[in-house]
Amino acid sequence: MESLKVIYKTEMEVYGYDVDFQCQMNVYRLIELLHDAAGVHATKLNCGWKHLHEEGLFWALSKFHIVMHRYPKWGEKITIYTWPKQKENLIFLRDYEVYSQEGELLASALSEWMIVNYKVNRIMRMDQVQILVDFPEQRDALPYRVAKLPRVPFPENPTFQRVHISDLDMNHHVNNVNYIRWIIDRFPYSFYQENKLKQLTINYSFQLKADQLYTFGETEETPLNFNTTIYNEEQKEVAKVATVWVPESQF
Repeated sequence: MESLKVIYKTEMEVYGYDVDFQCQMNVYRLIELLHDAAGVHATKLNCGWKHLHEEGLFWALSKFHIVMHRYPKWGEKITIYTWPKQKENLIFLRDYEVYSQEGELLASALSEWMIVNYKVNRIMRMDQVQILVDFPEQRDALPYRVAKLPRVPFPENPTFQRVHISDLDMNHHVNNVNYIRWIIDRFPYSFYQENKLKQLTINYSFQLKADQLYTFGETEETPLNFNTTIYNEEQKEVAKVATVWVPESQF
């Protein structure tokens, strides 16, 4: 993998603030690290946040999907690999893999990104931006694309929550990982004692900002398979999330 210069590699140790009450890495913390690796790599490829910001542009995450094979443990050393893939008219693809120090595959992930002109709030086509990157041939973290998720109806009796300052990123929007954190935190402690998250998929539709209100439409499609749609107070779809869980004993 290291022979392909367009594949970025970073190593880290799992610290106490990365893990949950079972001393295993929180999945949203791992996703934060994947996004950090993607950001560093984009900068090295001359298409990072600062490069785009100078042109009035920014990266917007459209879809993300992760499969957990084994959760990293407290004190374990892990290696993250990430690489860009073929680009389409509006979409840039990027994959990720996470390995243990012994070479065990711990997680595989896919992402789809768009470039947005923040001055006019418009998605840019490939022919409107200049990003020159070589892509590794026939390398896929997973043999499929991120799924388009169904929408769960707006709840009949919604309970709204407010976006906090700590939810925001440098673009003054809710950080994309915080939507995932909100979903994960909706499950009770007893559920986590018996089950582990195996897969998570999220489709982003709209950006929440400071002090805006949001709520959840939720359904359990099959046992341990949940679909959730996040809405703002105007009933506009913000994000759709699917989670697949397995019993702790089977992970």
